[in-house]
Amino acid sequence: MNIGSWIIQKELKKLHNTDSNNNVQSANVTAAAAASCEVALGEEDNVDQDNEDITLLPPAVTDSVIIEVDTDEVEELSSDGHFDNDDGALVCRNSPSPSCANPAATDQSTVGLLTDDPALWPKKLTAEERCAIVRKGPMQSTLDAIVEKVKGAKYYAVIMDCTPDISHNEQLSVVLRIVNCELHKGVSIHKHFVGFLLAEDTTGKGLLELFLGHLETLLLDISDCRGHSYDNGSNMQGKKQGVQKRVLDLNPKALCVPCGSHTLNLVIGDAAKSSTISLNFYGVLQRLYNLFSGSVQRWAILQVNVKDFTIKALSTTRWECRVEAVKAVRYQLPDILNALDALHDFAIEKSDSECASSASSLCRELKKWPFMASCVVWYNVLYVINKVSMILQGPKVSIETMKREISAVIDFLQDFREHGFNAAKIDAREIAEKMEVEMIWADVRQKKTKRQFDYEGTEETTSTAEEHFRREFFLHLVDTALVKTRERFSYMENFFKLYGFLYSTDIMKSTVQAGNLDECCNRFEKAMEDVDAVN
Repeated sequence: MNIGSWIIQKELKKLHNTDSNNNVQSANVTAAAAASCEVALGEEDNVDQDNEDITLLPPAVTDSVIIEVDTDEVEELSSDGHFDNDDGALVCRNSPSPSCANPAATDQSTVGLLTDDPALWPKKLTAEERCAIVRKGPMQSTLDAIVEKVKGAKYYAVIMDCTPDISHNEQLSVVLRIVNCELHKGVSIHKHFVGFLLAEDTTGKGLLELFLGHLETLLLDISDCRGHSYDNGSNMQGKKQGVQKRVLDLNPKALCVPCGSHTLNLVIGDAAKSSTISLNFYGVLQRLYNLFSGSVQRWAILQVNVKDFTIKALSTTRWECRVEAVKAVRYQLPDILNALDALHDFAIEKSDSECASSASSLCRELKKWPFMASCVVWYNVLYVINKVSMILQGPKVSIETMKREISAVIDFLQDFREHGFNAAKIDAREIAEKMEVEMIWADVRQKKTKRQFDYEGTEETTSTAEEHFRREFFLHLVDTALVKTRERFSYMENFFKLYGFLYSTDIMKSTVQAGNLDECCNRFEKAMEDVDAVN
């Protein structure tokens, strides 16, 4: 319905309840007459702000009605472009003859008018009111159609994620994923958004209760859920109190699959925190970005000297940020040093002591041999993992593809652990020679073991600065990445054990040739058997 129908019927209800004899012609203007109206609002300055009552004037002709209104009630409606400059009046044109109307019917029809058009909802609504409007409004027909599709498919999977909105309220978005089988269209996979839910309690228990309440509203059964996917937050993926654990307690057949790309990003985050050297390395990169992004003039100096890759800030949510930040330094370190020298001269000219000091400090850090080696090591690791992450973000990725790519990452890390350090030193040496920087490892103070008894030996193990760097930085990085990759993707083996023989014809042929088809089918039936589906 349009805006004119809503406002006119709203005021007709007022007039009908107060005095139906005050204006005979107003009683003849009905919902049927207003359904095709165009609404026009004059300028706000021309409206009497103290007039809170709306007076319905007798129409000059049968196809035009003018209603004086208070602008406060309709100021939010002026953005639709249908308002004319008629001195604060609502002008309804092309109305059919009002003689066919029944005012009494109008009162009944105005009960649910606010739910018909979201553009007409009041500004301030509580969460309960918003949910009630969504359930009763025009979205309900779409939601009913989605629910019918889900029920027709029998089984569904759930994708949920939380994010704060502009009003700082945490909202849980719910998406249902089904396999639609139609004779004339074949098999297709569909995802259906079924609502935003206000999450006042963001614990695993609170989110599960919110989700189950929404399923109850949709008349869907949690026992028909066969999969659920979230990010890797502790409230969602927690092994003891997370949503995934609580859903599995209710329905063991609802297997959980976290986002593969997000999981890889967390592996990199864990590796970046594996040692003090790694933390300092990324701290230098962030300081570099903060320095040049501090003003337009500083950024212009960077652009003059650095042509190919722009330095990037670090982020916990943008997955490619680390590899982009490291790549800019890995391949443009001499240019970045030139930019820092130019920035230092600019700061001295402007008497900016803080900027000059920061530029000098970063120059010294970037010219150190351990920093160059760290830069090469990190880029070699990030390049491979980021390439796999991009593959996993593809729309047609299956568990088989994920298993193959993650296995490739593990193989790379194992090989890199054995040969990657020497290869990184060779690449870093080329950068150092180009910049004429001495390849000297920083001296490390040897730890002395405190003797508890006099008879203990005094021998102490000593290691060179290079061995210390390899042990404290390189091995920590690679081993952390290996352990976390195996740990975070351990669920993949359970899925492939159940569904692996179905993913491709080649795998199915090899399963048949090996004589394992009956074993795979029996295992799948035992895990996913559904009496209702069989019957």
